[in-house]
This record gives sequence, structure tokens and C-alpha cells, in this order.
Amino acid sequence: MENLKLEGEILHYIYCKNFGEGDPTLNALDKWAVQQNIDKISFWEQYELLIKKEYVRFLQDEGSVRLTPKGVLHTEKNGYVASSLVSKNRQIRKRLLAALVKHLGSRSATISMDELISGSNLEGHYCCGNVDLLVALGYARWIMPRVSLSINAKVFSKEASLAKTR
Repeated sequence: MENLKLEGEILHYIYCKNFGEGDPTLNALDKWAVQQNIDKISFWEQYELLIKKEYVRFLQDEGSVRLTPKGVLHTEKNGYVASSLVSKNRQIRKRLLAALVKHLGSRSATISMDELISGSNLEGHYCCGNVDLLVALGYARWIMPRVSLSINAKVFSKEASLAKTR
């Protein structure tokens, strides 16, 4: 199998898991490769290459595989996932940021994940990967490991001024 095609298939699988059902484990990734009839050596060589390119990381404490922000953006940009899914996730990120700005503009400086999810009217399993991406890209930050979020001040002022013009 061509390397670029294999790259796309692996990134597609991990993206769909990260932004839906939850992060896959290495074991689940291996089983998926077997189901796809992908040569094991080619598969693991490509997986290692994705790590070297910093598109994928293995979270040892969780035993799962996750796309890095660079990997998410690369996957979306190169069409490795359906444009409808990319559009959906971008919309989710906008709704999460809007809920974060709305909450933080009227209340305390932090918001819990539960409050953010209910404020954005989204299902929780669609939010986690997108919140992690927003944090990694500097739009928000975790306060007390994964308990609550605060928004980057530059993002808040930009979003607040945009909200006034709408």
C-alpha cells in the first residue's frame, strides 16, 4: 500500500475515534489494521513515521493514541476525513468558544467541562477532542488539570468584539 494512502487511512481512523467514540488504544489500532488487511510491518512503520512527523502521540498514562494539533490540522487540510465531518468539528469549536466567551464574559474566570458542554448544547463525546485542540492551539487553557477552563485574553477580546458586531 502506498505510504500516503496508508498515512491517510491511519489518520482518518484516529481522527474519527478522537472526535467521536474516544481515543483508540494501541491494541484497537492494531486490530483495525488487521481488519483492513494492512501489512503489519508497513502499518507500524507508518505509525512510527506519524509520530516522528508529530501528527500522532501515544498517551502512556491513558494507553491511547491521539492526534496532535498538527495532526488534526494536517488531516483536515489534506481531506483524509469527509469535509462534512471537518465542517462539523469546526462548527463545534466555534460553539465551544462562543459558550466559553459568553460564560466568562458574564461570570467567573473559569468554567467546568460540564458547564461548557451544557452551555454549547453539544453532546459531551463531541466536545473533548475539540476542547483539547482549542487548548493546544492557545484559545483556552486548563486550570487545575482538566477541572475547568479559562479563555486566552486575546481570544476573549476578539470574540467579544465580534459578538458586538453581529
